[in-house]
Amino acid sequence: MVRLLALGSDNFTQVVYADDIGIFYMQRSSYLFRVANDLKTYTSVGCVPSGSYPGGMLAARAGGAVFVTTTDFTSDGAMFWQSTDQGDSWTQKTGTVSQVSKYWRAAYASRQSAYVLVGGDAGALNFYNGATLNDLGTSKPSSYEITRVRILKSGTKYYAFVGYTTYGTDYNQHNLRRCLSLATSARTWVSIAPTSLDGGGVYGLAIPDILSAQAIMIGHGLGRISVTRDVLSDAPAWDTSQPDADFTGIYYGSVISDNLDRWAVCGEDGQVMVSYDGVSWQKVTPAGGYVGTFYDVAYAADIDTFMFVGQYGEVQYLAM
Repeated sequence: MVRLLALGSDNFTQVVYADDIGIFYMQRSSYLFRVANDLKTYTSVGCVPSGSYPGGMLAARAGGAVFVTTTDFTSDGAMFWQSTDQGDSWTQKTGTVSQVSKYWRAAYASRQSAYVLVGGDAGALNFYNGATLNDLGTSKPSSYEITRVRILKSGTKYYAFVGYTTYGTDYNQHNLRRCLSLATSARTWVSIAPTSLDGGGVYGLAIPDILSAQAIMIGHGLGRISVTRDVLSDAPAWDTSQPDADFTGIYYGSVISDNLDRWAVCGEDGQVMVSYDGVSWQKVTPAGGYVGTFYDVAYAADIDTFMFVGQYGEVQYLAM
């Protein structure tokens, strides 16, 4: 692995790759960074947007658009912003917004679709249909904190996947739900999580952008991951494993390439594992003796490289 940045202080918590323009986008506190696929130059876009603080972000799609959800601490609500010029300027989107303290995750339906799914505290779930924001209200799958969202487009249908963490007596309840009718008012959520989540919670959620690829990977606690090849089944068969017997922490980040030939998970203690098939795994040692937490990972197929971001402003990449 190669260390690209080690800024100290605030954590990098999310990274996505816009493959049509060859740019990694990374979130660090209230700042957005861009890294070109030459893996040499980076740009701090600054506070995104100016004067606000992102409780969560971010998604990239064709044209380099980035969707950022931010919290306005002065009004106990959330604001939603979108950029179509690689993050240099921002437009606020309006609509019905759940009154929550923070939104954590956002995802485009596909590289071509304008649909965006956004999840946050207390199970708050909104989707943006290209024109307005829509609060899913009672249609949300859970009242627990949403940690990962994915939304995929197939034909005229939008398939939403929501992962969340639970606490206390519900620590091991089902933590992954799927909705087959997100764009309609009749939304039905189906629990598709493994029957037993010993690690509790969905921390990393990887699903290729191409729905026909048929793969989901979950990163859990206790050093466990779960993989299924039955994406649209109401009762998918899961294979839960501990790829590194010496690691018992949380896998926060996970990613699968569209061709299913590159897999990666990352987490606490500088833990990084990579695979070519999602079955056999190889441990990779971070550069510089880094033992902090990696929170997210993205994959760039055009340069066959993983980008990992984490604690203390750490950014490292791994060329395969």
